[in-house]
Amino acid sequence: PFITINVQGQKVEFLCDSGACRSVISSSDVKLPRSRNSILVKTADGQITRSSLSEPVLVDDPVTGLERKISLVIAPDSPLNLLGRDLMSMLKISIVPIKDGMRAIRVAEDCCYLHDPTGVYYSLQVSVEANLVETELIMKTLRPVLNNTAKPFSDRH
Repeated sequence: PFITINVQGQKVEFLCDSGACRSVISSSDVKLPRSRNSILVKTADGQITRSSLSEPVLVDDPVTGLERKISLVIAPDSPLNLLGRDLMSMLKISIVPIKDGMRAIRVAEDCCYLHDPTGVYYSLQVSVEANLVETELIMKTLRPVLNNTAKPFSDRH
């Protein structure tokens, strides 16, 4: 899904990319000051290249008003601007599945929503040495969560 974010006061459209650790700007419309720093970037097709980082710039979400200063990866050869996990978490933007694909949403608070898909698998790694009292305590804590997947996780605390 695409979302519009302001970079240095200019509206820029980004593709929300949960596979990208860092946010990438490719727009030639936005001239960002380059820092002396660069990073190695592994692209979606597996190629590794060195890309410049911008000086820290002001990025804000025009809908929520949240703003952060962050260095963006400058990649003029990238076909799209990518909103990576760094800015998605800072600006509280999440990607959620909908009937026809995916949607970017703004999350008002720190929360975790669970949904009820057809096959849900939970895994809990407990060492063999863990005693029964500890295991029972863990299960008492998890049982309400595992039994009630329709309610937001944050509302259960």
